[in-house]
Amino acid sequence: MKGQYHEMLTDMNARQIARLGAEDLAAFNRVFRRHEDVLAHFGYAVMEGAG
Repeated sequence: MKGQYHEMLTDMNARQIARLGAEDLAAFNRVFRRHEDVLAHFGYAVMEGAG
């Protein structure tokens, strides 16, 4: 859609994360905790207090 989308880029991560339920976050963190080194490499971390 390059050149056809005339709205400023917006980081939607916080909005989308806020929509996740506690069970969703707990499930994600069960997987992500096994790969924290990979997350850290890309500048991410497991969300503490979320499962």
